[in-house]
Amino acid sequence: MQNMNQFRQSVEAGMIALEAIEGKTISVRLPANFEGELKNGDMVKLAGSEGFDTIVGAADGTNTLGMVAYNVKTTKYKANDYLDVFINGKIVFGLLGEAVNAGDELTWDATNKYFVKKTSGSVDAMAFANAGANTINKVVIKGIM
Repeated sequence: MQNMNQFRQSVEAGMIALEAIEGKTISVRLPANFEGELKNGDMVKLAGSEGFDTIVGAADGTNTLGMVAYNVKTTKYKANDYLDVFINGKIVFGLLGEAVNAGDELTWDATNKYFVKKTSGSVDAMAFANAGANTINKVVIKGIM
């Protein structure tokens, strides 16, 4: 957990990595029937029947929308909460479950809540730099947008 008064912030999942790179951020609302909670840096997907401004929880490789944006005021979101989501093209910091090389295609492991190299399913992000396992490093979001 970070303190706003500390001299140097540590890198957290869901933070913007390169602000000069264009990418999109949208505000969305969790549905009233959403169970559980989302955290900064989690990947989310579209709900389908509820409309564009409503999303469901952890992405499972289908209809991935993007990553929950880091927010210093709130770290957990529940039903009916509004939150920002980084979508296609945004370069952000994400949690990596295994070692990756720059350019590797990544998919979101919804169970463990980190990125792994794509072996099947959709491409949810691309590694921006070489990084070790269980680290937070730069990724390019590749949602459905």
